[in-house]
Amino acid sequence: MCAPTDARGRCVRQRSSFSSSAMVHNLRTDALIAYPSAAINILACLVGRVYDTTNRLFDGSNARHDFDQRVERAHRQWFFTIGRLSSSAVVEIGMRSANGRFARIARPKRVDLPRKHPESVPHLWQASCTCPVMLGTIVNYLHGARIPFRLASYPSEESLPLAAHRLPPGGLLVDARLFLVSGGALLIAFPASEVVDLAAISSRLGGVVVPGTNDALPSEFRHVVGPIPPLGQLFGLPLVLDQRIPQSEVVVFRAFAASDYFEIPYDDYARLEQPRLASFSSAGELSAGVGPDQNSSMPVR
Repeated sequence: MCAPTDARGRCVRQRSSFSSSAMVHNLRTDALIAYPSAAINILACLVGRVYDTTNRLFDGSNARHDFDQRVERAHRQWFFTIGRLSSSAVVEIGMRSANGRFARIARPKRVDLPRKHPESVPHLWQASCTCPVMLGTIVNYLHGARIPFRLASYPSEESLPLAAHRLPPGGLLVDARLFLVSGGALLIAFPASEVVDLAAISSRLGGVVVPGTNDALPSEFRHVVGPIPPLGQLFGLPLVLDQRIPQSEVVVFRAFAASDYFEIPYDDYARLEQPRLASFSSAGELSAGVGPDQNSSMPVR
């Protein structure tokens, strides 16, 4: 049996549309006829059956739950209140008999409802996305201070193998770590191949020095992972340099990523940072103190 025909003898079919936010069903009831099934008697009514199919491969019988909304001939649209965020739903149009049996007429595609809030973003993803922003911050900082520098970057979609960076003549690769002393934070810079002797630096500073965390940095830098640049003025922290760093002509350091290198003439670097000098680092086992982060290290040649 076919629905009513138009002037050319073509069947007129029902049209329905759905939106994820309101589940709007625009039903043309004047184009529907009684469903031809022996299971549906003269007391059957037209309903929209809403199924919760969240995390289900829906086959018509395995919904988490369902409910019916009667559809009258005068209805042209209807708003269904689902009340379940981050869920999936399917609405079927069909006939429901007096004894509760349901015969489907049409089933549109599944609708996935949105979350109430955006999904949380892992810090590692944030760090990878914000590295260009952090580099721009450092570039602007150096430009504003009229400091000459060179930036060498080796971006890659693969974390391994690591690219090698050739040091300039007289250059020294420097690492920096955050420490706490007498309740305050400071930044300590030392040759990348060496480790910090906590006892020695505690003696030089006149207080117990312990490793710090990124919580000591300004809020915009706290979530960033990777090497911290030895730029105390940028972070608003005092900077302490190992006394051998001034012997180099160029200070080379990584900034928030193992593949981004800044090179600054030492005289300009010292003029910018006004660091305090002390002797506290030495070559040796990493267990003897605090040294380079193996996960963020970069081959230098």
